[in-house]
Amino acid sequence: MKSRLITEGFRKKIAGLWRENAARRRRLANSTKTILLLLLLLGTLARGVDDLDGVAAQVNGDTIPISQLRALTVTRESELRQTLRGQDLVEAIKTYRAVQLNRLIDRLLLLQELKRKGAALPANATDEQIDATIKTRFSSDRRQWLKRLRPRADILIY
Repeated sequence: MKSRLITEGFRKKIAGLWRENAARRRRLANSTKTILLLLLLLGTLARGVDDLDGVAAQVNGDTIPISQLRALTVTRESELRQTLRGQDLVEAIKTYRAVQLNRLIDRLLLLQELKRKGAALPANATDEQIDATIKTRFSSDRRQWLKRLRPRADILIY
């Protein structure tokens, strides 16, 4: 009888400690989650904005980052913001971005084709350098190449 009372008392003591510790366990779990989120956020910030940059388009597996498109359009967009408002502004910016994105896609297609044909130019080559290379090395022009390249290209616009 005495051992049964001891066992019963022991069980009650353990149950009480378990309930008491439940709150501590929840606080610890919440603290752990908070710390992990902070570490994830700090890691993301430490990588920098370039790693977080989205993709504007993909051309035959090569990407055009949104930052490249933004760099090309930022000046004109600020001019548009000074002169237009509302839906006119939104439409003008969309149209301008689409035109510039198509220019970047065409440029990348030409650079890819030049590389494939053994006349690779650096990614920062000017349009004039690209046109001159096409003209001198292949006796052709930009329009003819793009007319041939665009239909065969694997282009994804995001």
